[in-house]
This record gives sequence, C-alpha cells and structure tokens, in this order.
Amino acid sequence: MKILVIPAHNNASLNIVQTLGRIYKVSVLGMKGYFNKAFFSKFKYKSYVIENFNNQTIEKIINILIDISKDYDLIIPTNDVFSLIISKYKFLFGNKAIVMDYDKLLKFMDKSYISKFFKKYPKFYDENNVKFPAVVKSKSSYFLEDNKIVKGKLLIVNNDDELKNALKEVPYPIIQEKVEGKGWGIEFLFNKEIILAFSHVRIREADPKGSYSSCAMSIPLNFEILKEIENILKSLDYFGVGMVEMKGDYFIEFNPRFWGSLSLAIECGLNFPLYLIKAHIGEKIEKNYNYKIGVISRWLYSEIVHILKSKNYKLLFEIFKFNKYKSFNNEHIDPLPGLLELIVLPIRRIMGYEN
Repeated sequence: MKILVIPAHNNASLNIVQTLGRIYKVSVLGMKGYFNKAFFSKFKYKSYVIENFNNQTIEKIINILIDISKDYDLIIPTNDVFSLIISKYKFLFGNKAIVMDYDKLLKFMDKSYISKFFKKYPKFYDENNVKFPAVVKSKSSYFLEDNKIVKGKLLIVNNDDELKNALKEVPYPIIQEKVEGKGWGIEFLFNKEIILAFSHVRIREADPKGSYSSCAMSIPLNFEILKEIENILKSLDYFGVGMVEMKGDYFIEFNPRFWGSLSLAIECGLNFPLYLIKAHIGEKIEKNYNYKIGVISRWLYSEIVHILKSKNYKLLFEIFKFNKYKSFNNEHIDPLPGLLELIVLPIRRIMGYEN
C-alpha cells in the first residue's frame, strides 16, 4: 500500500511516517517556506514540495494534489488547512482521502457550534456584556474564503478598548470567558463507537502563558467525559481520529484530526495511524482502551522555547535526560528530523519565518 501524508512540517505527519513507513510506502508532501522535517525521516518513501498556500490559490493546490495522488492508495491530511481543502474537494479523490465530509468537518471545527454539545464550556459573551478578562478568538482555526486560506486568531482582552480592537482584528470572532485549569486532552479513533481512546496531561507548554504542549504525560481515561464525547460523535455521525482539548473541567476545543503529541499515544501502545487505516478500509477492530500510564514525552525544540520564555534555565539540565523522556520526534529511532529541527528552526525564527 502507498500512502501520501500531508503536510510534512508537523509532528503528527512525522510520527505517521515513522510508524507506517515500516509497513507501507509512505510519502510526504511539504510546502516551500516551511521546515518539512518529515522529509528527513529514514522511513519516508518519497517527498514532494509545493508552493506555500499563501502564494497560490486553493484551486491550484487541488490540481497538484490530484496529480500526485494518482500514484497513491490513501491520502492522510494531518492539519486543519489540508483537512479543509481535501474535505471540500473530497469528491475528486474518491475513497482515497481519509477525511470527513466538508459540512461535518466545519461543524466540529466551529467552537461556537460544538461547544454547546458539552456539559461544561467557557461562557459565551455578547460584546455588550463582557466580564474581563475574556478571550476573543476565531470560531475556527482556519477558513476557506475566496479561494484562499484565512488563519484564525486568539487574543486576551482586559477592557472595553482592547475588546473593540480585538473584534476588528480577529476573523469571525467569538467572545468567551477566560477559564483557568490544567490543560489535558482525550484522543480517540471513532467508527460508530470509540475504538481507541487515550488521554494525556500537559506538563509544560511552549509558551508558559498558554500554547501547545512541549511536554506531556499519559494519564488514565476520564470515562465520564469519554462517554460524553462518544455520544456527541454518534449524534453527529463522526468518523476518524480526533482530540478533545480540556482545561480543568471545561471543554476548550475539538480537533478533528491527528494531534501534536501523537507519538506519546503510540509509545504507550495505541497505534492510531495503523488502526485509522484499518477502520477506513473496513477491517474489524477490537476496542482497546489499554495503554501505559505515566509515560512522559517531550518536544525538545519546544522545551527550549519554554525555557527561554519562562527564564527557568534550571530546566536545561532536566530536558536532556534522554533516559527519562520519550520524544515527540522519536529521535531514538529516527534522529535526523529532530536534530535538524534544533539547528534549523532557531535560525528560521531569527529570520522571521513562522516555521
């Protein structure tokens, strides 16, 4: 089987290549202007590069993807942008694309819609009745608009002037209360029921003020929340992998795709990429919620970012304890992507690149 994974610059794509590349021919597609770290995996079959979506239309991207995908049996998008693009034009790819139908995907990406299916979520405010501090954020992380990609935004506001400016700056804004609590998540594979389930808690974030995980640990499942998620997935006819992000008791957002700390789940015994393929092609899969608890994994580059932002330089000695931590990039089996990331990304940051 030949599989095309898109895009090549994120952790999830690298983890999929490292996992499935031992069994199948797994290729990756990256974009110019990004550090496409999956290109450097020893497990990849082929690599392709296209223009950055900021420099060309969605229509042009689709035509390129159609041409490349002719040589592949399956296509797996791993981020919001390519999930949206491929989902919208799914009819052009047939059963190759492992992504939900576009209208369903939009519902799960829309925080203002999906939040209200959960028992507890940050309160939504009308702009004339806001309790500060509050969060102004786009209702989705990305949007397809006029044949282009529009990126969402999130801002914390502390007064009416900041609120007024944020509502102008943030695309498709919603206003919610700012809640506190430990960040954690439940990840799953769903096909009529939750087949695989996993949970992690954030130990550190790249930005101590709030961002993505730089270090995470596997924890036991919260079966009450898991059942709530399963009921929602059934009611909205979901299929595939996904992650529900929580903060304390509050639902924060739903990610209908693979997540950045995917390697932690795989390390703990749940091979989400392999079982997603099995579910997609119709193989019967036994339900499995069993995995190792207390396994800690870290993203070395983002740990260094955390140290620089927090000025907690004592952590430098901690994060290089390779016998204590597993790795988001799996350096122990595939060292080059992670090593190059430590060299290349700081240079790119200094030069002003996003990745």
